Amino acid sequence: MSNKKGNTQIGRMTIIAFVAFFSVSFSGFAGQGPGDTVTVKKDDKTITLSCDGNDILSYYHAVHPVPEGVASAYRKSGFIHPLYSPSGRVLTQIQPPDHYHHYGIWAPWTKTHVEGKEVDFWNLKKKQGTVRFAELLSTKSDPDSDGIKVRQEHVQFLPERKQRVVIDEVLNIRASVAKVENKSVWVIDIVSQLKNLLNTPVVLDKYRYGGGLGFRATEQWNKDNCSVLTSEGRTRKNADGTRAKWCDINGGFADTDETSGILFMSHVDNREHPEPM
Repeated sequence: MSNKKGNTQIGRMTIIAFVAFFSVSFSGFAGQGPGDTVTVKKDDKTITLSCDGNDILSYYHAVHPVPEGVASAYRKSGFIHPLYSPSGRVLTQIQPPDHYHHYGIWAPWTKTHVEGKEVDFWNLKKKQGTVRFAELLSTKSDPDSDGIKVRQEHVQFLPERKQRVVIDEVLNIRASVAKVENKSVWVIDIVSQLKNLLNTPVVLDKYRYGGGLGFRATEQWNKDNCSVLTSEGRTRKNADGTRAKWCDINGGFADTDETSGILFMSHVDNREHPEPM
């Protein structure tokens, strides 16, 4: 992996790792704590991690359809939704009307160049590329953690409706339960390994965001009932475009006074640690 003019190139067979770690909490839930059993269940659309009957998250391996009248280019697989709080609140959303390309929690590269041609794997309306589920590699268990390992493909769209897989990704998603101030939280680790499949470099352009994790919060959170705080003291008003080691997001719901929250923590080995917000 080499740097040139602020960009990063992935040479053939070079692997770069992205490591994310985040916890999900709910103020009114008190579970049993570490050692709770996390299980994995697969159906024709999703792979779901659960703990003692409470769903933690679902990974969507099927291609999700789009609403009637929306361009088929927005269809996608390979994302996390729903992400739940321990009380069962859904904390993510997909295909919001203002951004149909937002899919819960996903990991897109926005600005890349392949053999000198721009490829945007995030903004699906450009029809330059996408990221899709390829296969389930394994499920894994131990006394405190359970998870899945999947393979995803970063696909470049070519003329005449042709396409090719440019980047091969191995995505490892694991979940466990921890205690924080006598309340239970989900603890989720995400590790992504990327491999260039071409004989020429794939350039990951320097950009204010892109790569890492994309997150679209539940539609019940808005500027009036949701707060953002980063490790650098930035808030919802001024965090955009800055860097941080962690980001805490909390929000309320219309039918209760209680709140749910997500703490995103960047691993020190990440390519862009501290992360662009």
